Amino acid sequence: MELGGITIDRLAMLELAERLGHARHSDTAALLLMSDAVGDERVALNIRDREAIIDVLGDTPDNLADLYEVLVLEHTSRTLGQMA
Repeated sequence: MELGGITIDRLAMLELAERLGHARHSDTAALLLMSDAVGDERVALNIRDREAIIDVLGDTPDNLADLYEVLVLEHTSRTLGQMA
């Protein structure tokens, strides 16, 4: 599955969905699980989804580190762009 331009395996996606659910980001968790259920290869993440993922990946496991880095860079760029 591809999230934020980064390919993650199914086990990593399930771990991410579990973390999201525990952190009360159930909409984003449901998006990932539904996308998996219907076989989507790419999942479009809105800004709220991206921020939810950043929130739960503070102690990033190795299999999700690339996704975390990309989302933080995008978030920082977006934030700086709004401040200009």
